[in-house]
Amino acid sequence: MKMAHALAAFRLDVTGLECADFGCNAGGFTDCLLKHGAKKVIAVDTGYGMLDWKLRNDPRVDVRERTNVLYSAVPPDGVDVVVLDMAWTRQRHSIPIAVRWLRPTGYIVALIKPHYESQGDERKALVKGCLPAHIATDVVRRVLAEMSEFGVQVIDDCPSPLEGSGGNSEHLALLRLSNKSANE
Repeated sequence: MKMAHALAAFRLDVTGLECADFGCNAGGFTDCLLKHGAKKVIAVDTGYGMLDWKLRNDPRVDVRERTNVLYSAVPPDGVDVVVLDMAWTRQRHSIPIAVRWLRPTGYIVALIKPHYESQGDERKALVKGCLPAHIATDVVRRVLAEMSEFGVQVIDDCPSPLEGSGGNSEHLALLRLSNKSANE
């Protein structure tokens, strides 16, 4: 539901595109991309045996389990779209890797989890792993403002239609390479 919401909200058509799913886990984002016409999805996760059996056997899915995308080889031709839900990995670590995987005209759809992104005084507001809504909003604003540091620009963003673990709010962002990154 989260990825379907993002594709609709951002009017992102993945038909015929080659994609990567960072933190694929059971494969919800991978499945959504395929159902929306993606040509291929590279499904990357540090875990093993989590990806749904149907997806694991789909010839359009390149399964890369036991793989930390932060240290993995970049596909030589890149991909058109990177989607990411990397749980504990902060955007400041995952976005630069997504940029390396991305073709110059590509997009990134990032799921932002404020409770994982919190730092300093923000982190002190965590109660049983959950951030109050007003702090979560501030964290999302900060994270979105930092995106330019990683060579991407925020095209659009929206709240996730579903809460994350423990009732935490989550946010989706559509990113693309900034002009500087695209020219490098």
